[in-house]
Amino acid sequence: MNIAFDGKRAVSNMTGLGNYSRSLIGALAQYYPDNRYIILAPKMRRHQAIDELLQMDNVTADTPKHTAFGHIWRSGCGIIRSALRAKAEIYHGLSAELPLGIARSGMKSVVTVHDLIYHHYPERYNKIDRLIYDTKTKHALQCADRIVTVSQFTKDDVVNTFGTDATKIHVIHPTIDHNYFRPITEADRNELRHVAGLAGRYILAVGRLVDYKNLLLAIESLALLKDKDVKLVIVGKPNDYWNGTIYPIISKRHVTDRVVLVPWIPPELMPALYATAHAVVFPSLCEGFGLPVLEAQQCGTPVLCANTSSLPEAGGDAACFFDPRDANELAQHIDHVLADEQYANDLRRKGLAHAALFTPQLMAGQMARLYRDLIES
Repeated sequence: MNIAFDGKRAVSNMTGLGNYSRSLIGALAQYYPDNRYIILAPKMRRHQAIDELLQMDNVTADTPKHTAFGHIWRSGCGIIRSALRAKAEIYHGLSAELPLGIARSGMKSVVTVHDLIYHHYPERYNKIDRLIYDTKTKHALQCADRIVTVSQFTKDDVVNTFGTDATKIHVIHPTIDHNYFRPITEADRNELRHVAGLAGRYILAVGRLVDYKNLLLAIESLALLKDKDVKLVIVGKPNDYWNGTIYPIISKRHVTDRVVLVPWIPPELMPALYATAHAVVFPSLCEGFGLPVLEAQQCGTPVLCANTSSLPEAGGDAACFFDPRDANELAQHIDHVLADEQYANDLRRKGLAHAALFTPQLMAGQMARLYRDLIES
């Protein structure tokens, strides 16, 4: 089979959707080498992770000659023509979007929907962006021959929000980047200390600095901990929400010397950041899946996780769950992890076993089976 992908994020985004795209295409290329995988994107950046993907024998990339109009090329007949020139039998939109005209192209189509956060938190988006997201999502759901969601939660959300036929939707959980499967060396830890300047015991929170990530709860809990020496490390780029909402609470709770904001960590050092933490706190109110939960578990770090949306799927029986609106409950759980080494080790052991269930091979197998069934149907 020849499968074409909307590869915009695969070859330009080094976080979230980019990691998902590269992990999927790379796993398919590794475990199903007889197929050919074509990445279509308006432009491409240089990065080791992207170069490694494109060096695989059965992976190719195609970009338009005139990148100034890349967004137009990607949304319509331009990208379809590129896919047809490559003799693609299936077109897979990896982020809730399919190009106009896909239904008339003769190719089968698949779309992955990660979440409907724009729908649940409309105040985070301006009116035009909400309209664009809604229009693209509805079009993709209507036109796609098959829909993939990254969690059962998102599948149910799509069905309840748009009335989509549930039998058309297949849940295929994502996998973490291959970088997390390699051993963490002392050189990694030394480089982390050099880049981030971290020292001492810390709890880690990873995610964009936006309201629904619920970082205020982590800060409130930090102030309630019995251990006043432990720090909270937050990875995220400072923005208006940080300056206008989060930082004033840090100051009000008198924990300015215990909260460390790390604006950016090289992707290759993220496993060391997880592994060096005493625990990872994930208090988000809404997630399509919650990949950082698996990343932390794969690094052998105890995970404390909100009991909302898709996070129980991500954490399984290997995370400590809490009410994301109860700072006292979270503080008690953190105190327990910090004080009880046996309990912390139990979470580490369960986390490693749980993360091992979400392998690249399993994800690739489920997706390849969906492609095959789609062609045969």
